[in-house]
Amino acid sequence: MCIRDSNNFSYSNIRQGENQTCSLLTALICLARFQEKHTINLLRGLMYPQKDGLPCFSPSGVYGVKLQFNGTRRLCLVDDCLLFQRGKTVPYGANYLENKEFWMSILEKAVLKMYGGNFERLDSNPAYETYHLCGWIPECVKLSELPNKEILWSRLVQNMDEGNIMLAFGVSADQRPVAGVVLNHTYAVLEMREVGDLHLVRLKNPWCNTPISPSPKLARAIRDHSLQDVERDQERANKTGIFWLEWDEAVLYFSSLYLSWNPAIYPYRRTFHSSWCKGDLNHSKFWNETYSVEYNPQFLLKIPPHDDDFEVRIFLDRHVTSFGQKGWRNTAGFKLFAYNGSRLVYPHEPIRTYNYSSREILSDVFIFEASQHVEYYVLVILKGNNESPEAEAVEDLSYFTFQVLSFMDIEVIELPYRVFRQEIVKNGVYRPESIGGNLLAPSFPQNVYYMLNVPTKMDLHLRLDAPADSSVMLMMVRVNEQDPENEDLAEIPFQNIVNHVSPGFYFSGFSCLQPTGVVPGKYFIVLSNQTREEVGDYTLSVRSFADKLSQNFDEFLPPEALKILENITLWEPKLTKLPFDKAIMGEWNQKNSKGLSRISTDQYQMFLRNPGYVVKVRQPTKLRAILRSEDYEKLYKDFLSVPEPEKSFNVEAPSLCICIMEITDDFRFQTILDDENYAPTAWGFHSPIVELKANLRGYLILCLNFEKGYQGEYSLRLQSSDPIESIEDNTNLCKMKFINSLSGIWLNETAGGCSSEVSFHKNPQYVLRVDKQTEVFIELSCNMAYPIGLYLLDSNGKSLMECDSKAILSAETTETFLLELNTIRTTLDPGKAYTLVPCTYKAQQNSGFNLVVNSNERVNIETIPELEFGYSKKITSEWNARNSIGSSKNPRKNYSQFINNPHIRVECVNNTRLRVHLQSQEDYLVAIHAYKITTDHQYELFADSGSYTNIRMGCFVNLDLQPNPNGYLFVFSTFEAGQIGKFTVEVCASAQRDVIITQNYDVNSFSRQPKA
Repeated sequence: MCIRDSNNFSYSNIRQGENQTCSLLTALICLARFQEKHTINLLRGLMYPQKDGLPCFSPSGVYGVKLQFNGTRRLCLVDDCLLFQRGKTVPYGANYLENKEFWMSILEKAVLKMYGGNFERLDSNPAYETYHLCGWIPECVKLSELPNKEILWSRLVQNMDEGNIMLAFGVSADQRPVAGVVLNHTYAVLEMREVGDLHLVRLKNPWCNTPISPSPKLARAIRDHSLQDVERDQERANKTGIFWLEWDEAVLYFSSLYLSWNPAIYPYRRTFHSSWCKGDLNHSKFWNETYSVEYNPQFLLKIPPHDDDFEVRIFLDRHVTSFGQKGWRNTAGFKLFAYNGSRLVYPHEPIRTYNYSSREILSDVFIFEASQHVEYYVLVILKGNNESPEAEAVEDLSYFTFQVLSFMDIEVIELPYRVFRQEIVKNGVYRPESIGGNLLAPSFPQNVYYMLNVPTKMDLHLRLDAPADSSVMLMMVRVNEQDPENEDLAEIPFQNIVNHVSPGFYFSGFSCLQPTGVVPGKYFIVLSNQTREEVGDYTLSVRSFADKLSQNFDEFLPPEALKILENITLWEPKLTKLPFDKAIMGEWNQKNSKGLSRISTDQYQMFLRNPGYVVKVRQPTKLRAILRSEDYEKLYKDFLSVPEPEKSFNVEAPSLCICIMEITDDFRFQTILDDENYAPTAWGFHSPIVELKANLRGYLILCLNFEKGYQGEYSLRLQSSDPIESIEDNTNLCKMKFINSLSGIWLNETAGGCSSEVSFHKNPQYVLRVDKQTEVFIELSCNMAYPIGLYLLDSNGKSLMECDSKAILSAETTETFLLELNTIRTTLDPGKAYTLVPCTYKAQQNSGFNLVVNSNERVNIETIPELEFGYSKKITSEWNARNSIGSSKNPRKNYSQFINNPHIRVECVNNTRLRVHLQSQEDYLVAIHAYKITTDHQYELFADSGSYTNIRMGCFVNLDLQPNPNGYLFVFSTFEAGQIGKFTVEVCASAQRDVIITQNYDVNSFSRQPKA
C-alpha cells in the first residue's frame, strides 16, 4: 500500500476497521467531505513529507502528522507499519473501500500515538478529534435538552453552507434501540438539504453498513421530486454507509449533535497560556476548588456597550502528559461571576457554570444581552482533582491554553495574584465545648477565636480550613476602644458586634475573609462553627498584603523589604478566670420591668424598681456579672430540635444591661458600671471585670431590660475573685425603720401641675416634722403614665399660698420629672416644719398617687387643709405708662408715689379671713403690699407677699382683718417701673357681707405720706 493521488481524499471510501475509533473516523469523513466541497486543504496540510504542498511517499517509511494538542500544533512521527489480522488483506484499523490508499491509516495511527494507546478509555467524540486534527472548536449539544429544534436547523444549514461548521451525530449506549441505529456509535453529517417542506440530512456510518431505513414520507419525496442522488445513496447504503434521513427522525434517533466551529469566523481572538497553581499535599481546602477558587486562574472580561445581543465563545485546552492513565482526571470547567473588584474566592452563586468536562477540552458560548453600559465579569477556570493522591503528588503545575473569540473587540485580562508580605498559620481542634454557633446562639462566645493586632493600615486575607461537614464562617470584630486590654469576646459592646466584618454566610468546611483598609488596632478573629456534631482539626491562615500584584501566587517580598514593615501579630486570648461563681434566677414582670432608664446625677429612681441584688464584700474583690434571658435560650433550644427544612428562627434577643452602683455611707449611689451599653445579643450581657472595695453597706447590681413591661425569666451569674459576704434582694433596699404611707388624688383643680403652672398652689400639700434629725427617702408613685415630681420646702409648715416665694424657689425637688415614680432623699432637722408638694408635670392630669416616707426616726405627717372662703371676687386690671410706678419708690419709707401703683381698697364690715392673690399675665417680678388706712388718714404698711417673684402661680397675702373705719389699701406693683401689662387679682373673704371692695379708690383724697 502507498500514498498516491493525494489530491483525492475520498470521504465515501473511508471505512472503520476493528479499532473502536468511530469518532476519529467520523471526524476524518467530515474533514474529507469539507475539503472536497470547499477546496480547503485541511487534511492535505497535516501530513509530511510534502511535495508542492501535498503529502508524498516517504522512502524511510516515517511520516509526520501535525496535530493540535496542548495549546499548539505539534508534530507526531509514525512509521508505515500497519496491523493486519491473520488471513486478511485489509488493515486492522481504518482502511479504504476501493483502493489501497492508506493516508487515513497514517492519520489514525498518529492520533492513537498521541493518546498513548488509551483511546478506548477516553470519552471521545468527533468534535474532539476534529480539534486535534485541524484546530476547529468543539461543541456538544444534547438533543433532548433543545426546546426548539427547527431554529437549530435553520442555524446549522446556513453555517454549513458557508463552511463555518462540521457536524456529526452520536448515539449513546443507553439510547432507545431503533432498527438500523448502532448504539454507542457516531455518524458523519455530509449534507443538509431542504426539499419542499422536508428537511433532509445526508449521513455516513463509518462502518459502511447498517443504514437506517427511510421513512415512507422520505420514500415518497424521493419519487415525487426525482431525487436521483438521494435514491442512488439509498441503493448503495449497505456498501458505503451513506444514507438520508428526515431532520425530525435524526433528532429523535440520535442523542447528541457534535459541532466543530471554524475559528476564522470570529474576527477577534485572544489567547492565553497559563497554569493552575500546585496545592499542598495535605489537600487543604485553601487549594480545593470545591471550597475555594482563590488560586484558580481568573480572567476579567470587560464587555463594551452593545445595542444587540452579543456572542462570546470561550475555549479551553488543558495540557496533558498522559491520556486515560489510571488515577488521572484531565478535566476542566469554568464558572462565570459578576466582578466585585477583586479575585473571587467562593465558588458558589455563579452566573453560569460549565461542570467538569469528560475530557481536557471544553467550549461554550455566552450570549450577553443588549446593554448601554460597560459590564465586567470574572471567568474562573476549574481544574478538578485527580482521583488518586499519587497522581496529584506527581503533578507539578497544570498548564492550559485559554481562548476568547468574539465578533466585537472585548478586553480580557488575567487577574493577578496579590503578593503577601506576611503569613501566620494557626492549627487547632474543634471540640464540642468550643463550637458556639452563630450570632443567634446563646453560646456564641464559646467559639474558638484569636486576637489580632494590626500595627498600620493594611489589607488582610483570612482563611479557615475546617472539617468538611462543618458549617463555618470567619468574623472580624474590633476590640472596644474604651477597653483595649479586653480579650473576652462576650464583653464586646453590641455596636462592635453589629459592625463586624464577615463573608455574610456560613460555608461547608471553609471560610475566607478579605477586609481592605483595616485600620490599626486589636481585633477578635472568630472561627464561628454552627455544626455542633462536627468536631475535628482546623487551620487558620492570616496574611497581610503589600501594595503589589504578581502572577506568581507564592511570591514573597524580599527579606530586606520585610525589615522595614511592621508585622501583624496573632495570639490566643488571655482570659481572666474568677474562681467563685454564684447563679441567681429571677424574673421580669409588669411591676418591676421599667425598661430603659439612664443614670444621671442621683437619678436612680427608676432603677430601684428593676430587679436587682445588694452584694456585700469584706475585702477588695474582682467581679464579673453575666445576665441572660432564660426564655430566649429555651426558644433557641426548641428551634435546634426542629427538622432542618422547617427551620426558621425569627426571635429577637432581648436587649439587656447590668448596672452596678456602690451604696455609700450616706446611702447614696455611686455609679461603677453605667447602663449605656444595652446588648440585644443572644448571649446576654457580660460585664467587664470591675474592682470592688470592701463595703458591707454593699453594691447594688440591677438586672435591666430595655423593653418596658417585659415579662420573662433571667439568670444572673456573679463570678468573683474572693467569696461574696452576702447577696440580698433589692426589694427592701430603701426600706428604713419607720415607714409612713398615704394616698391622695390629683383631680381637676387639685391637679395643679409643677411650679411652671399657674395652678401650682392648688396641689395637695403636707407638713413634715421630726423630733430628731433623720434621713428620709420619699417615694411618689401614681397609677397613670404621667411624669411626676416632688417639692420639699423649708417653709415652717406653711402652704404654698402662705410661704414666701424664696422658699418655693429654694425648694428641694426632683431634678427630672419621671414617669410613674420619683423620689427625694434628704435630711430633716428637728424644730422645723417642711411643706411637701407632690405634683404632676402638667396641670389637669388626674390620677391617684401614693406617698411613702422612709426614715430612721419617726416623722409626723399632716395634710395642709385647703382654706374655704364663702366669697370670691376677681378683678382684671393693668399696669400702664401712668400707673406703673414699680418698686423704685420704697413702700417702707415715707414716699407717697408708691401707692399710685394699681391698688384696691377693702373695707371690713366684720372680722374676716382675707386672701388677696395677684397673677401677672407677663413674666414680671410682682408683689402685693397691704396698708392700713389710719384715722389720721395715713398709710401704715402692715403686710406684704414677700420678695418680688415671677412664679407663674403669682403671689399671695393672707390676713385676719378686723373692721377699720377707713379700710385697707392693697397695692400691686412690678419690680421695674414702666412695665406694662395685664394682671388679675382675686380677693377671697369669709362672706360677701364682710367686705366692701373699691377698685378705683382715689388715694389723693387723703395724705400721700404713707406711715412707716
